[in-house]
Amino acid sequence: AKINVDGAVVRTRRGGAVAALCRDQDGQYLGSSAVVYYGITDPLTLETFACREALALAEDLGEQRICVASDCQEAVNDINRGTGGPNAALVHEIMNHCNSFISYSFVFKRRNFNFEAHNLAKFACNLDIGRHIWLGPHDPSLVPMTIA
Repeated sequence: AKINVDGAVVRTRRGGAVAALCRDQDGQYLGSSAVVYYGITDPLTLETFACREALALAEDLGEQRICVASDCQEAVNDINRGTGGPNAALVHEIMNHCNSFISYSFVFKRRNFNFEAHNLAKFACNLDIGRHIWLGPHDPSLVPMTIA
């Protein structure tokens, strides 16, 4: 399964949101999730949290072989190298969590290939603090994409 992720800053609420959207190898929608945080506004931290959310979504969907795609090359590089600078603890948590999957990879994709996760992260900025998840039939119309 491929899971696209993205983060967004919620300037009016002093926080941020992250999103993960999962599709199977045929491009069929499997599910998505978003987490809204209070007090976290650093873009790199949010992008790294988005990668962590991809793992949680994969577990919710029962996926064991995943590819996580982010438009933040620094977050992807930190995870792939096992480093993390200011996000070292979060990268370490992600690496430990990856051991529960049969196979995994983290790849960099430009935003124009990551627009669904980007739109979902922007949409999540309007949601309450906490985790939100959309599971169900393979119907992409269930994914909230309209940004008001």
